[in-house]
Amino acid sequence: MIEAARNGLTFVFILLKDPGSATTVFEGLNDPGAPISVGDLVKNEVFARKGYDAEDAQYLHDEKWVPFFNKFGPLFNDYFFPYAVIQKSSSSKSDMFKNLRDAWKGKDSSEIIEHLDIFSRPYLALHGKHEELISFPKQIRESIVNLHRSKQPSSALPFEMKLLEHFLKGQITKGEVAEILKLIEAFFVRRALCGVEPTGLLGMFRTMWSNMDGHPTATRVADVILKRQTIEWPSDVRLKEQIAQRSLYTASISRYVIFEYDKSFNADQGDFDEFTVEHVLPQSLTSEWEQKFSKEEHADVKDLWANLLPLTSKMNSDLKQLNFKEKRTVFQSDSMFASARQFGEHTSDWNPDTLDSRSEELFTWAKERWPRP
Repeated sequence: MIEAARNGLTFVFILLKDPGSATTVFEGLNDPGAPISVGDLVKNEVFARKGYDAEDAQYLHDEKWVPFFNKFGPLFNDYFFPYAVIQKSSSSKSDMFKNLRDAWKGKDSSEIIEHLDIFSRPYLALHGKHEELISFPKQIRESIVNLHRSKQPSSALPFEMKLLEHFLKGQITKGEVAEILKLIEAFFVRRALCGVEPTGLLGMFRTMWSNMDGHPTATRVADVILKRQTIEWPSDVRLKEQIAQRSLYTASISRYVIFEYDKSFNADQGDFDEFTVEHVLPQSLTSEWEQKFSKEEHADVKDLWANLLPLTSKMNSDLKQLNFKEKRTVFQSDSMFASARQFGEHTSDWNPDTLDSRSEELFTWAKERWPRP
């Protein structure tokens, strides 16, 4: 073994000016398969400050680190970037660990974990975790659930986490928080319905808190967004145009807006996680349907919002490519979704003209549901 160590091994000592570079160095030297994450670096930093008391370190691990770590599950590593932006608004993913170490100067291991934990509840609530959602009153909880279901861009997380943390500390009212979250939802949903890419949003949300001097209101949030000339908040004209022309079926927002429209009928609903999206005009054109829609029209309109309804998986499977008369009877009589029943009751035929009329109806509802200031 001495000969093997002397002649068969090479030992390399690497001194890093920036501890955050450890990830890059490790991945360069390591045989692929065991990546090191920012969570690993944070854990190392926490326990490096503990010193060499094994019993003390074990207590810290079992009683503080493990409970903190376990509640995140697969969301653990993604938590640190929005947390880092809260600590220093200019943080990037490449320098966030360095900035975190700077933010923790003078803190011991237990204090670091306590500081990390401050924003864990808002973060997990914004990701739909029930255990954390119940910490918030119904008015705020509903707004958080809507943001989660709409699959909002992660760029708003630092601002929203800080907003919810201030509420938990009693520094802002539930009404103000709910109004701000509704406004952000309206902004994101309009953009998603119009297919606007989330470019530049992180830069805006990074500094939103400081731009309002730490006193956010819905009016101030709207002002910050509307003053950013490079950030589009789609107008009613653009929203109407896109609802009538843009494919919704494959968009990430599709299930949410279809479900929200169904909710507007104030009737009992199926579960958000279980419903499927039905194409009234089927995805594959049959000879019977071709009497109503040409091949070109079919390609243009089959995935529009107006052609989509919420149904149970079984009903969707049973209907498939049936003609409209047969589908309409099922929609009207058997669907658990109010919007499908209403559609069956009030739509006597399905053709390009009636589809256009439904697009108008959906726009009229959507512009009020997600208003632009």
